[in-house]
Amino acid sequence: MKASSVATNILVVEDNPFDFQALNRTLSRDFIDWNVFGANSIDEMLSVISHTTPTVGIVDYHLPDATGLDAINILREYIDDIPIILVTGGVQASEAVSAIKLGAIEYIEKDFEGRYLDNVTRSIQTLLQRPNIVSLPAHHYRELLFERDLLRCRNGSFSLARKGHKIIEAICQHYPAHQGGMLYVSEENKEAEMVAAFGVNRSAQKQLLRPYAIDFVVTENLSGRLMLFKHKDSAQIGGSALATVKLELTNIVRKTKHIEALRRQATNDALTDALNRHVLLPRLTMELARVKRTKQPMGILMLDIDHFKALNDQYGHSAGDAVLAQFADVIRKGLRLTDSFIRYGGEEFIVILPGTDWVHAAMIAERLRNTVDNHVFQYEGNASLSITVSIGYATAVEGTEDPHKLIAAADTGLYAAKESGRNVVQYGELSEDE
Repeated sequence: MKASSVATNILVVEDNPFDFQALNRTLSRDFIDWNVFGANSIDEMLSVISHTTPTVGIVDYHLPDATGLDAINILREYIDDIPIILVTGGVQASEAVSAIKLGAIEYIEKDFEGRYLDNVTRSIQTLLQRPNIVSLPAHHYRELLFERDLLRCRNGSFSLARKGHKIIEAICQHYPAHQGGMLYVSEENKEAEMVAAFGVNRSAQKQLLRPYAIDFVVTENLSGRLMLFKHKDSAQIGGSALATVKLELTNIVRKTKHIEALRRQATNDALTDALNRHVLLPRLTMELARVKRTKQPMGILMLDIDHFKALNDQYGHSAGDAVLAQFADVIRKGLRLTDSFIRYGGEEFIVILPGTDWVHAAMIAERLRNTVDNHVFQYEGNASLSITVSIGYATAVEGTEDPHKLIAAADTGLYAAKESGRNVVQYGELSEDE
């Protein structure tokens, strides 16, 4: 007696365990709500279909007890309407034609790189657009494929910008009336930041597009908005598709922000948010390589808050922490985006200045010193105090300089500034190689 096909089961008839595992991983990833059943021979295939009815069959041509053509014939005897994809490792054209005549919808040739796996996925996706193949409506399978694409965006290793781009791209592909969009993330008390965008290149239709927003909440202090653009007479995304979009956007933003927080904990000082000392040598080595490559100089500053121990002794460590945090903000605001601001230890900080010769390094150091000297620092509410900073600086001009000696040169300048009475800027000479 012939059975009728039931959705959500895929039968893979493949005797090579490595090829089966590759197919199983691909199908389980791309069709997350489907079950994959494997058989390595005709006998095992008969055992599988005796207790489950597959929706799609994927059959290897070379089997230990038969050929793929035999497997197609047998499958057709039990499930006459099952679509079958023949996967080959170099089958002859005449045999491929025979498979098609027997009812295979496609034959796909294997390759060593595994590109054929994506071809199998595409073949099944095309198949699912035919509503007579499976028992559920075609629009439901469009939603399943859409959910799968969004899940792959979440699990990818790329950045939030790239994931957001891919989600908007997936929306435009599955719901063609949509022509693009922008993803915004908003933290509490901060302006919304656009983190991703994607647009279909149809400039002639821009005047016909209408925007609408999908808002979602990530955490108590973090929210997002997806702004989509569609043709003015078309429907917005709704129902389960809308719920899926919100869920995946929430997941990818939460996951990305969590990873960013972990990365920041590993690289940034908790009190001042400056980079920590572990970053110094790798960053300095990278910038010296840039000097060597571009022939542009680099400056390095070493800053030390004057009489910081006395400040702690007089006002307490809470006041010292408040001063350190505010000091870091003052210095950071006076730097460029390309500069690196690093807490070296205690009240000492280092600034790396790419593309900066000794003249401009001295000017930057003097400007920072003057800014600190004129700034009023606050602690414990309205209490205020003033501090000064001493700065030593050095420069690299060839890129072959030893990073440790460069730090030592800036430290020499800092020592000279302290000896000169503090609240001054001094240059530090690089020591000669022995």
